[in-house]
Amino acid sequence: MKSKSQLSSDMRVVLYFGLGVFVYALLVSFLLQTVVIPRVFSSPDTVRGLVVIDSIGFDGVARVKAEEIARNGWSAWELRPSGHMPAGIASIFYAIWKPVPYSVLPFNALIHAIAAGVVLLILRSFFPKVPALLGTLVFALNPAAMEWVAQIHRDGVFICGNLMFIFAMIKLNAKFNDSSCSRIAIVMPLAVAIFGIGIVWIARPYWIQVMMLSSIMGFFISAINMKSVWAGRARACGALRMFGMAILILLQVCIVKSHAQFEPVDMSMISSFGAPGGEERNSVYSTSWTRTSWIPNFVDERLYRIAISRRGTLSHAGGSVVDSDRLFESGVEVLTYVPRALQVGVLSPFPSLWSGQASTPAITIGRKVVGGVTFVCYICLIGSAVGIVKMRVWPEVWTMVGLCIMGILMFAMANSNIGTLIRYRYGFYMLIVAFGAAYWASVFFRLRHETGS
Repeated sequence: MKSKSQLSSDMRVVLYFGLGVFVYALLVSFLLQTVVIPRVFSSPDTVRGLVVIDSIGFDGVARVKAEEIARNGWSAWELRPSGHMPAGIASIFYAIWKPVPYSVLPFNALIHAIAAGVVLLILRSFFPKVPALLGTLVFALNPAAMEWVAQIHRDGVFICGNLMFIFAMIKLNAKFNDSSCSRIAIVMPLAVAIFGIGIVWIARPYWIQVMMLSSIMGFFISAINMKSVWAGRARACGALRMFGMAILILLQVCIVKSHAQFEPVDMSMISSFGAPGGEERNSVYSTSWTRTSWIPNFVDERLYRIAISRRGTLSHAGGSVVDSDRLFESGVEVLTYVPRALQVGVLSPFPSLWSGQASTPAITIGRKVVGGVTFVCYICLIGSAVGIVKMRVWPEVWTMVGLCIMGILMFAMANSNIGTLIRYRYGFYMLIVAFGAAYWASVFFRLRHETGS
């Protein structure tokens, strides 16, 4: 249980740590965009300090939108001009300051700093202050993060929103005690969860469906937790938690129903044709897909979306594709790929991708950096496994692990390109890695204390 003074101390540490991460991210991204990238890469590979192809496209859309704002006023601004949220965010800074990519860097650095602060708060649920700080540094200083911090992309916002949601779910599924059952301990996580849902909706609206599944799971976890303490204050606390989860589920259902047009595959626009073997095909299917009778239609359609997304990544494949032969032609094929997807999602990039030529010079250099980082992550993942076993009776641990594994699995099944997977899974994957780093740090400090050195 934490006293108010301890909570106040934690928040001060988060504030100062976040400020440090902000300064680091801003300086490094500015140097990368204005000095390193222009000198390392030839002009055809870069546009005004941008080297990621998507970022170059977002920059062009943002400049056009900034010009519209200058002519017609802020009524011309859109969150997603041409369907691209990063361009909408960038156009704000282009219109206010200068239409150059480094105008967006303070925003990117701020988002990264907030995400790091949330990771620190999550790790403080399990570890003392110093190990939690060291674990969070692994998250904050990973060079892979510069792919969106130093560019124009949606990943930073997506990561930050998901981490907020995970933090909230951990707090709402904490053990029942006087601290976790106070009103602020219930209202605050709910507010953070709602804010996180909103941020994720801005970045990737289709992900709200996965968050909704997480909320439903959290609802039942709260119900299970109450069974052993169904008395007194714990009963009221459990009821409030379940009520809060119900609010989150209702909010997510409303978002999903109201914004179906932002899903990666618009099922209503897909034409129908016959299935192999003369089987009747539901009108939502357009590629070679066989309905599985024992899988509910609602679930089968979601599995079909995963298959369509995977085919899309294969059509734009680079040099880091794995399992290109796994195309998924039924729900059963998607489900049987889960063990392999877990392996790919947790252990990739594999050593074969730590060197060699990639599709662009930027990715070729990135491979060498990622190889070293991945080796460190492997060591941290061992610590994560040991720490999870040691803390296996904590519902908070399983809440964190469950949400992270769900995110990693979804993207590993839907993306065959490892480079894309690294970006998409970052928040989920690096939280588990940071947990492992914090666990090894706590073991080190405990052993040093016991030996008196």
